Amino acid sequence: MKLGVLGSGEVGRRLAQGFAAKGHEVVLGTGSPDKPELVGLGVPTGSFEDAAFHADIAILAANGEAAPELVASLEGQLAGKVLLDVTNPFSHDETGPYLWTRGTSLGELIQRAAPSVRVVKAFNTVGNPLMIDPPGGPYRMLIAGDDTSAKSDASAFIEAAGWTPVDIGSIRESIGLEGMALAWVAYGRASGDWNGVGTIV
Repeated sequence: MKLGVLGSGEVGRRLAQGFAAKGHEVVLGTGSPDKPELVGLGVPTGSFEDAAFHADIAILAANGEAAPELVASLEGQLAGKVLLDVTNPFSHDETGPYLWTRGTSLGELIQRAAPSVRVVKAFNTVGNPLMIDPPGGPYRMLIAGDDTSAKSDASAFIEAAGWTPVDIGSIRESIGLEGMALAWVAYGRASGDWNGVGTIV
């Protein structure tokens, strides 16, 4: 399968390498082609447009605040495709991380920004070292989205990554998944364990 990963941070790089190791044709899209971390990655890189055009399935692993605008700018390349939304709307103040969205979810904002893209929220509730073939799995991966066939396509892809997908409803349910991710961050901060099961169910 042709996979486009949108975002070259730690999460994007981990997913790109993990799925490439499973035999997928991956292009990693980045806005920072000179980033030192991309040297020797072993995955082809290009612009966000390159990765979106290449993709049968795309994975959104970009900065949360920039994500809706980025997806809207790529709607022409992503129209009709499944987009796995891995993002979380985290900001920080003196007390620690919080969700900057209020009364809605980042998943919903992304779907509204690009209505022709088939957004499925997934992979956002666990740390990136556990995203591909979590040890001791398969565990359940909660997913949400408005398009039933997109969730079916995403589920087959998620199963191949070592998870058992569980459909919890429409993209509105992303607000719960993003809250779970915040709980995972609080757990990591309190325990110092960022590689434990956290909010895997």
